[in-house]
Amino acid sequence: MKIRKELLEKFGPLPWGDPDWEDEGGAYLRLSDLPTEYEAESTIRQCEVELGWARSHRVRITRVYEDLDKSAFKRNVVREDFDRAIDDLRKRKIKYLISAKVDRFSRRGMGQVGTILDELEDVGGVLVFVADGILSNQTFGRTALALLSEQARAESKNTQWRVGIWHESNRKKGRWTAERPFGYVKQADGMLKRHPEEWLIRRQVLEDALAGKTLREIAIGFNEQGVESPEMWKYRERLAAGKAAKKPGATTWSTSTVSYLLHSPTMAGLYSHGRQPVRGEDGEYIMVVADEGEAIATFAEWERAKAIINKRVKHRQTGRRRGQRTGAGRPSSFLLVGLSFCPEDGRLVGVNRTVGGKEYFYYRCWRGTSGHECTRVSVSMRKLNEHVVATALEATAAALSIAHDELGPGNHVENSIAEVWIEETLPDHSAERANVRQQLAEVEALIKDLEEARYLRREFSDPEGLKRYELLRSRQLEQKQRLTEKLAELPDHLPDLSFLLDPTQSRQVFNLESLDRKRSILRLAIEKVVVHPGDQTAPIEDRVEITYRPEIAEMLKRINKIAS
Repeated sequence: MKIRKELLEKFGPLPWGDPDWEDEGGAYLRLSDLPTEYEAESTIRQCEVELGWARSHRVRITRVYEDLDKSAFKRNVVREDFDRAIDDLRKRKIKYLISAKVDRFSRRGMGQVGTILDELEDVGGVLVFVADGILSNQTFGRTALALLSEQARAESKNTQWRVGIWHESNRKKGRWTAERPFGYVKQADGMLKRHPEEWLIRRQVLEDALAGKTLREIAIGFNEQGVESPEMWKYRERLAAGKAAKKPGATTWSTSTVSYLLHSPTMAGLYSHGRQPVRGEDGEYIMVVADEGEAIATFAEWERAKAIINKRVKHRQTGRRRGQRTGAGRPSSFLLVGLSFCPEDGRLVGVNRTVGGKEYFYYRCWRGTSGHECTRVSVSMRKLNEHVVATALEATAAALSIAHDELGPGNHVENSIAEVWIEETLPDHSAERANVRQQLAEVEALIKDLEEARYLRREFSDPEGLKRYELLRSRQLEQKQRLTEKLAELPDHLPDLSFLLDPTQSRQVFNLESLDRKRSILRLAIEKVVVHPGDQTAPIEDRVEITYRPEIAEMLKRINKIAS
């Protein structure tokens, strides 16, 4: 059985103990979840304790089970070696499973431990907890184990609560208590300031994103330049400080590393929790830098960079990527990739085939091209492109015309299409407006909650409570006023989309645009195109079903109603 290098150097190869000893056992070692820079040296001490018991009881250790950085309390944590150890006891591969203490074995209480004991009774397996002096097969062993396992569970719950309260208190004060974020150093008062070297690297990440580089391009650029990853910077920092350190598994830059650095609120010097900025009681974001000049980016720069990246590769809440881009942020080479699907909701991809020296292009369901079961939808790329473009431009022109005639200029259909156009083509322009709107909605929700607390839940009934209520409410009203004024000051230049009113003119403009801009024009009207199986010679309109944006669909229904 393969064991960790440090254990091998300390205790030698397995088995441990006299070959003449008849009983076999396993040593279980566990270290609670810690950052990757910490080395798991305490498991060596656990092993010494367990090996001492085994020798005194003439038990040969033939297996070692070791769960590093694994919580024994959290339900969603899988401990592979723990499960393997219990399975070996069930299968009688070992008789004893030795653990230094009960809390190293489990912190989930008697609910977990009791189930294991019931299973082991039938096979004669024994749990040993050296420091607690408990063997599961002893008289009253089960009772003592029940008390200690519940005590370990209660300790974990209390620790979890105390740590949570402590972190919440520090968040409100802007004190950074976690491991320092890349690009900053932590001061004695818990505030952050720029790291003399790292901040330049993180700033370059931001500038590359603002320049339009993809996450992949940024990561590759740093790797080609030989710039070490954030994990390696921290690893070398610990070594330089003379601390034990474990070399990180990933030593180079990746798209996930770049994405994390860009999206973390610490980029703009904001306190973050769950990767989201934290607000104080006054509704303002809490700064974690001593001075705004110590932030790596301004709030506006951070918002623009996120908007650009999210525009390129944007995931809905369902987890499905928006079809505007293909893998790793590469621009799609085909017009309707990401907009077109088969009836089974499989997206269509562009493929080509050469027949008689001539190249033909098709859209096919990706399931079919990947060997999955599928309806095998295939359609001529030229025919589908021409049909969808013509239909979309005509539908957009018709919807805008009737909306203008019936609802007047500046109607909700025009405004909605303009907003979509800005989002598609100018993500950095709309990002700040969207952020201010979000802040305003949050402040309004806080005001509503305060009023409900005062008048419905009677939480500010005493004189001091009333003063506190008035103070909090006045702060929120001031914040609402500031945000309202800021929103009014932001430029709101709606694009001139008058060319969309005429299908002929819009087709001329469409033909001159880049592929990305063409896709943006189609998205003004279309949400989804479904292609059904059928003969390639059949009329294309008989196989295609187009789902329009709600505003466009509403106007088209009015047109059909008038026509009928």
